[in-house]
Amino acid sequence: MIAPFAPIEALPRENATGLSYYGIIFVLSLYLQKALGYSTVQAGLAFLPLTGTFIASNIASGWMAGRIGSRAPMILGCLIGAEPWSNL
Repeated sequence: MIAPFAPIEALPRENATGLSYYGIIFVLSLYLQKALGYSTVQAGLAFLPLTGTFIASNIASGWMAGRIGSRAPMILGCLIGAEPWSNL
């Protein structure tokens, strides 16, 4: 059996979301460049809609949490995240 790169206990639990985000960005950029033949600039530009969506949703959820509490943005985020699965 091959040992992992780093023991899982060494990773802080607070950064699990951040690590998964950067892992997706890394793997997706490799996919865009190696499988689809994008240049590095094209692969970087392909991330602009994702980045813009993250910025807009962070601003909107912060505004909503300040006005009506944190429960509504969390429920709305879960519903938005579950919507694509309902189309399968």
